[in-house]
Amino acid sequence: MVLFVCICMLVYTVGKPVHYDTMLYHFQAIKWIEEYGVVPGLGNLHNRFAYNSAFMPLQALFSLDWLVGQPLHTVNGFVAGVFLIYAIITNQLWNGKIRLSDLFKVMTGIYVCYTSGLISSPSSDILPMLMILYICTKWCELIESDVMDSSMYGFLCILGVYTITLKLSAAVCVILAIWPAIKLIQEKKWKEIVLHIVGGLVIVIPWLARNVIISGYLLYPYPQIDLFNVDWKMPASVLEYDSREIIAWGRDIFSVEKKEALWEWVPHWFDHSMRTLIVLGFVCGIIWLAMFVNRIIKKKTDMRQDILGIYGILALLSWFFSAPLIRYGMVYLLIPICLCAQYCLNMRKGKLLIKAAIMVVLIPVGVSYLGSIQSLQYQSLIMQDDYEWNLTEEMELAPGVKVWIPAEGDQCSADVFPCVPYRKMVERVELRGTTLKDGFRIKPEYCSLHLNAYGDEWTE
Repeated sequence: MVLFVCICMLVYTVGKPVHYDTMLYHFQAIKWIEEYGVVPGLGNLHNRFAYNSAFMPLQALFSLDWLVGQPLHTVNGFVAGVFLIYAIITNQLWNGKIRLSDLFKVMTGIYVCYTSGLISSPSSDILPMLMILYICTKWCELIESDVMDSSMYGFLCILGVYTITLKLSAAVCVILAIWPAIKLIQEKKWKEIVLHIVGGLVIVIPWLARNVIISGYLLYPYPQIDLFNVDWKMPASVLEYDSREIIAWGRDIFSVEKKEALWEWVPHWFDHSMRTLIVLGFVCGIIWLAMFVNRIIKKKTDMRQDILGIYGILALLSWFFSAPLIRYGMVYLLIPICLCAQYCLNMRKGKLLIKAAIMVVLIPVGVSYLGSIQSLQYQSLIMQDDYEWNLTEEMELAPGVKVWIPAEGDQCSADVFPCVPYRKMVERVELRGTTLKDGFRIKPEYCSLHLNAYGDEWTE
């Protein structure tokens, strides 16, 4: 089974990255880290560089361009394989047992299958979603093993902090820290409290520092948190526009200027999404809430279990009311399904029902994996397919300093660096010194304009 998973991950990893955002900014963001580390005001050159996912330095570390002669894009395949192998070899379904943690492991396999087409890309979406599933899985395993040591749950919360640095939209997972924090304080375990706080700070401080260096803000894209007066600070209007654009694309609107009420965008979004999964996720969320209220009335609550359910519901609602793109939040739909299935586990024929449902789902997943193996090319086993090369044009940023822009569209090329997608944005920035390493800032004559992420003026 492990060999089978490894072959499948190899198939998904060796192909050419097909994610649109890879040539829009993933590849270039990685190259900037490889060549210069961190550059002040880099977000002024291209706003998406300011996303600053902690996944990009990880991808840059294992790009290995200097060793193999071309940049590799293997990290997503590796981490997906590791999480999938863990989910398989530790699952008790093979022994005839079934636990809530096993259901989360099954969901790991489903998520990997769903996202398999993006595994060859250095996308920053996959690892945080897998981390969330892993945290939920281990949380359930601790409960099932009747572990009451709050420090163990606290360590999972530290992993949650790391997950936030991978993708800021995962920030709701800080809710899980409530139970171990309360217990550690009640038990007066001051040493453990300090260790957990220090562990979280060690993870988050470098990430926050990179945010400030790249964008001038502590958190991007939130200009409301404006604490630093640096000359490379990105225009607040760019952050506002980007934040709205993320929401608009998630709602399948594709227009920042087009404002639609909830009852206007939901039908269109629902019609272009995974409708069955959405309905199932929200129905299960409602059922869990009803069971939670019932337990409160009967005074049979268990904070360890309930905090996981509260997190799942709040994460689902946060995703839905912000940018409900399935790629961003499929896991948030899977969590309520698992939690609701716990009720079935206590029914007389519930386990049989769940096992049948798992088989119905996993058989097509296995067939899909087998079909992928047949598409493996011999050449790809020798060397991974390279990033895409597109036609580009030179543009002078400063005397003796050139950048490249796409000749058509907004996707850059893997054969030039630095490459940025929007000519107008390049025209509006200047070097802070004489080299690229010195960073970028908006030219004084454009600082008063209400710019968007493409270098144009826009009105709210």
